[in-house]
Amino acid sequence: MTDEPISALTLFTSYSTADEVEILDVSDTTFASTGTNKRIPFSTLLTMAGVATAANVTTVAGGGTGLTAVGSADQLLGVAHTGGALEYKTLTAGSNVTITPAAGSITIASTGGGGGGGMSNPMTTAGDTIYGGASGTPGRLAIGTTGQVLTVNSGATAPTWATPVLVPGSSNNYISAVLSSTTSIGTGTSFSNIGLSITLPAAGTYLLFGTIRSFFAITGSIGQFGFIAAELYDVTNSKVISGSAGLPNFGALQVASTSIGFQGAAPIGPVFYTPSITPATIQLWTLYSTTASLGSPAPEVLSDGNGNTVLCAIRVA
Repeated sequence: MTDEPISALTLFTSYSTADEVEILDVSDTTFASTGTNKRIPFSTLLTMAGVATAANVTTVAGGGTGLTAVGSADQLLGVAHTGGALEYKTLTAGSNVTITPAAGSITIASTGGGGGGGMSNPMTTAGDTIYGGASGTPGRLAIGTTGQVLTVNSGATAPTWATPVLVPGSSNNYISAVLSSTTSIGTGTSFSNIGLSITLPAAGTYLLFGTIRSFFAITGSIGQFGFIAAELYDVTNSKVISGSAGLPNFGALQVASTSIGFQGAAPIGPVFYTPSITPATIQLWTLYSTTASLGSPAPEVLSDGNGNTVLCAIRVA
């Protein structure tokens, strides 16, 4: 058989993997020093060239995909979930997400809505806060004012800003007053104001307390007695504050026909009080009564260098 140039050989446009070709293996000198002719199945040549034998498909190792067909429209080529091969994958939109394929691009965007992977931003101003509204839809809470704290609205449906009951450094937290001077008490059967009061400035609950110093003198028969009673009265709301009444000074004669003085210092309260109307003025009222005769000096509430009569309030809620 005469050698022919490659250009003179017939070009096959189709083949079968069962076809065979003959090559000269110059490395095999078993039969001749110039090499040995060998028959090789066409499928072996394809494998050596990195082409899958199925249908002209190049393997991944050979720089191909190893796939026999192009995927569907808008699919992406990627590694299989199990690894080791390539496959076509379809992008699937989740909740509140859209996928828009186009020539040369794929756009993935959020459609908004609450509770999903996407969210429409409701904030518009510095300091805004996002919170979950109805069905989780994002809501906007504007920033509060200086000193406010974040709390829950009365319906327990959303957060809200509110001024705290107790503001550090505020005069509304603690109120006190001192009786300016010793004050005489008349004898009677009803309470009266002695001139000591405080004002509860705002709605809320207060702890009221204080100290009262008092003195009275009586004379008479053994066993006769006298006393000073005290209570807190809300002038604004026209009511005696429940639990505030007390007996800060009581004395009974142990010696007849001799003026004996009784001095006492006792607490007022403490008692919790929530006024209906504010500002509310709270006064200290007293009453003196005796079964004996008055001694000297007359009954009085003391406030001097030896100790003051005071009235205080602390806002607690």
